[in-house]
Amino acid sequence: MESLETIFQNRFGIVNPTERKIGPEIEGVLFSYESHNHIPSIGDISNLLENIASNLREADLYNDRLKVNGETTYAYPTKIKFEVRDYPVEITTGISRCTFEMTVPPSIKLSENERDMKYIFEKLLKGAENSGLEILGLGAHPFAKHSTESIMPKLINIHLSDQLGESELRRLITNASLQLHVELSRNETEAIPNMLMRFIPPIVALTCNSAIIEGEFLGYKEYKGHINGREQNLRAEESRIGIPPNFFDADNNYFRYLISHPPIISRRRDLINGFYIMFDDKTQTFSDFINNGRAEVRRTDNGNKIPITPELVDLVFLESSVWPEVRLRSTFGTAEFRPCSFQPSLEEILAIGAVVKGLVRNYSEASHLVEKYDIKTIREAHRSAMRYGPDAHIGGESLLELSKKMLSIASRGLDENEKRFIRPMENNAECGKSPADRSIVFFDELLKRQLRKSDLIQNFVEKHRFKI
Repeated sequence: MESLETIFQNRFGIVNPTERKIGPEIEGVLFSYESHNHIPSIGDISNLLENIASNLREADLYNDRLKVNGETTYAYPTKIKFEVRDYPVEITTGISRCTFEMTVPPSIKLSENERDMKYIFEKLLKGAENSGLEILGLGAHPFAKHSTESIMPKLINIHLSDQLGESELRRLITNASLQLHVELSRNETEAIPNMLMRFIPPIVALTCNSAIIEGEFLGYKEYKGHINGREQNLRAEESRIGIPPNFFDADNNYFRYLISHPPIISRRRDLINGFYIMFDDKTQTFSDFINNGRAEVRRTDNGNKIPITPELVDLVFLESSVWPEVRLRSTFGTAEFRPCSFQPSLEEILAIGAVVKGLVRNYSEASHLVEKYDIKTIREAHRSAMRYGPDAHIGGESLLELSKKMLSIASRGLDENEKRFIRPMENNAECGKSPADRSIVFFDELLKRQLRKSDLIQNFVEKHRFKI
């Protein structure tokens, strides 16, 4: 039997650089005028998914097990699946009721990403309109309270809440991110992620978009990233999140980095049903699990302790519970670029995709620009970017100037007909403003007008509706 490391490595195949696909994975913000703290109710979300399905010829609704008022129920749809160009697309709920998640078909051309996202967002926005909900182009819900009462009560979310601890989980549940999956060949799994990691500060500086939190500006233009980067939960070492130590070297490849963390959750199946299992030993790393060949875990359906041996499914769950800002996903054969917030518009989402694609295509020049920065400098610059946006610094130099050089390199990596996609980020660099800067200015203007809270919220929401 092949080792898990060999299986992991072999899931990255051979990619022709001219045919490399980019696959967006998007989290967005749902807002309700009618519900408590403006977070949609479970019924609101069900209506949203049903309304989306009503505008599609073929779509399947899925009802997950939810814990509602102390009872387990299948009464509410929580996910919709349909096909776009023969690719299975999903729209589902996030960990909170105020976020949604959606997949987009991976494509070689940004114009195909544009067409597919426009189609999916049109269906989503129409469904939201018919459900009394708004989709906001922000990286975090601006008025929701950080409370576990907002968790979408799927059983897996409840189990994670119990395992991670309420204080750690509740700060993260209103965030909305943009992920980009970049296809990798096996021989690229160290170099390309390492290069992309070093470009996180300038990209975040131009795209930060989560400044207003619980109705206040708390001093961070990217509060989402600030929280994700500093959070120390009960099951996660510092290296599990944010920008970890430079693990892309001869002595410590990504697989060894991955298995250095304790597993949290996985899944097994008996003769009848599937069930989640929790790893209660907080000290046993996945490496220990492999070397020992066994672990004792707890079934979440009945609480029984059972012995297990390592399986591929355990590695898959581990991959999804280690959260560096760039991570390998052997499930898809990709590097997942994770640091950016959900953006104000489809154009601004595509701009990030264009920059990432251009940097990868123009790898040699891109790497040369940032090879002088060590991980300590990148971490400090990332923290600076989250607080100050385009006014941040890297190694005592202007991060805005670095971002302009980055955009030039990325543009040279794109075909002529794709250079237009970078324009929104070039505009941000030219004026030295991020989406967060514009939100802060508008929020301050509303405060100066001394509006009633309901009027302030309405004005802010109308200004920040997501645009296609």
